[in-house]
Amino acid sequence: MHSFLQQIIPHQPSEWGAKVETLRKGLASAGERILTFEDLGAGSDNSGSRTIQRSVAYLAKLSARHRKEGELLYRLCLNYQPKRCLEFGTNLGISSLYQLGALTNSRFVSMEGAEPIAEVARENFKQFGLEPEVWVGEFSFLLEERLDLAAYRPDYVFVDGNHRYEPTIAYFKKLLPHIQDGGIIVFDDINWSKEMQNAWQEIVAHPAVTLSFDLYVMGICFIRRPEEKQHILTPYWPL
Repeated sequence: MHSFLQQIIPHQPSEWGAKVETLRKGLASAGERILTFEDLGAGSDNSGSRTIQRSVAYLAKLSARHRKEGELLYRLCLNYQPKRCLEFGTNLGISSLYQLGALTNSRFVSMEGAEPIAEVARENFKQFGLEPEVWVGEFSFLLEERLDLAAYRPDYVFVDGNHRYEPTIAYFKKLLPHIQDGGIIVFDDINWSKEMQNAWQEIVAHPAVTLSFDLYVMGICFIRRPEEKQHILTPYWPL
């Protein structure tokens, strides 16, 4: 716990992060490339699936990872070096790049609900010489029909998609039997809504979550570590 608080929590800008931010700025200032796709997540009105249009510039400005959060994911992966990673919500690939930049000899599977967004992410990965596995579809379907969790046994998961109580809890319960002991699950936007707050409280109360950190904008869970259960609130960390 102490090494986590000393090495992971303090914000430390990296050279890799500077490169990712250069990409983000380019996307945010690019021309009006419009993407049309089905929004399978909570959406702004919580109405479920709907066809929407967004520019790449809009997504880069408002939806992609803030640097402080991205750098934390970078340090998390750099220090723990997980070997089998799973990401819910590729978006433009900004979060993925932060994580990928820290990993060596790791398999990285990222799931995205919209093919047009996934295609932009693939283009961004190519600029960095990276080729993570990007799977497109509804997350529950991909977990049931494509990814064999029992065989994959991830040791690191980043959940950033469909920010509602029921799917978040469903993802957690689906992952829990298969994530390795000592593995890490990161949940984004734990205070995005009352639903997400309730989901986060239920997750950290689970006996398998033996160490958890509440960073307000995201929560980090360590699964079945051989230590006394602890929940750490770090109120100084929010953006």
